[in-house]
Amino acid sequence: MDIKEKIKSYAHQLGIPLVRITTADPFPELLRLLEERKRLNYLSGWEPKNFELSCAPSAVLPGARSVICTAVPYLNTALPAQVAKGRGLISKFSLGIDYHRVLKDKLFKLLVYLKEIRPETEGVICVDNGPAFDRALAYRSGLGFYGKNNVLITREFGSFVFLGEIITNLELEPDFPLDLNCGECTLCLDNCPSGALVEPYCLNASRCLSYLTQNKGDIPLELRGFLENKIYGCDLCQDVCPWNKKIVFNCEQDFSCFEHLRTPELTKILQMNNQEFKEVFGKTAAGWKGRTTLQRNALVALANMGEIDAVPIIKDKLNDERAVIRSYAIWALVKLLKKDALSILTKHLKGEKNEKIKLEIEGIIGEIEDN
Repeated sequence: MDIKEKIKSYAHQLGIPLVRITTADPFPELLRLLEERKRLNYLSGWEPKNFELSCAPSAVLPGARSVICTAVPYLNTALPAQVAKGRGLISKFSLGIDYHRVLKDKLFKLLVYLKEIRPETEGVICVDNGPAFDRALAYRSGLGFYGKNNVLITREFGSFVFLGEIITNLELEPDFPLDLNCGECTLCLDNCPSGALVEPYCLNASRCLSYLTQNKGDIPLELRGFLENKIYGCDLCQDVCPWNKKIVFNCEQDFSCFEHLRTPELTKILQMNNQEFKEVFGKTAAGWKGRTTLQRNALVALANMGEIDAVPIIKDKLNDERAVIRSYAIWALVKLLKKDALSILTKHLKGEKNEKIKLEIEGIIGEIEDN
């Protein structure tokens, strides 16, 4: 058994079913793509600042010769077609233990094994941390192909996979890209409600619902309604993909769904203190973005779904010490109560200390009175 076979065999023992090898050559085509997306203002802001360095594996590991590319499936359960009143949706990728921890641990064990059989091995583990080339490496190695929704699609598990790499100084025989594509299908584009998928293979991240739920900045007013009851992530473009329709629920045990996250109660999320938030979300990828982000999203979801019964709890958030929560509570109350929110806003305006929020309230009051 040669070293490439040994690597793949041991990875399979670790619970990594998909393993391919590619070179550590740079990605000039990715560099051009990033620069074009920047020109169009389509980037998320999460990309590395230095595009040239982020498109070259050798910038991560000087002397890099090869990259071991891996994919682990995470589709573990089907969510209900209809969600009960007062409950939200969390993307499938964040229903179990944080994939960064799980996959990094597996790749660390794989790297230790490599060093045992080849002591001269040097390696750097990447799991969605830093460089922009996860999908580019996966594509070039033959792990999968690009979907028109910009997601990597594997032949075995569709697009519900987590990607991770080991950049190494070892010279390994590379695998090759798959000769597969989406054909004439445009279901992902047709079902993106916010128009984030501008055209095939072109994503405007600033309109992507998944991005909006994770970004700590403000959610534009004109996009809030598209979120419906989504509080973390969005699976719409993947759920409609034909490549995902026949995927067997088969995943790493750590990615199994925490039952309390299947369709969580929005008002409970809104009332969590820091300790409660850590207990519920601390082990998941959603925990990365913090309590404020998810509570902001819960306010948007309650308003979008017309949850009038939640008004007392939302009203209580006008006293929250965090300005962003007060601001979104104001928006939610106006969306739910419309003109009936006038007295609440007028009373709150007298005690509000944040100048931006005061201007916001004054503007809303003016609009209500004019109409």
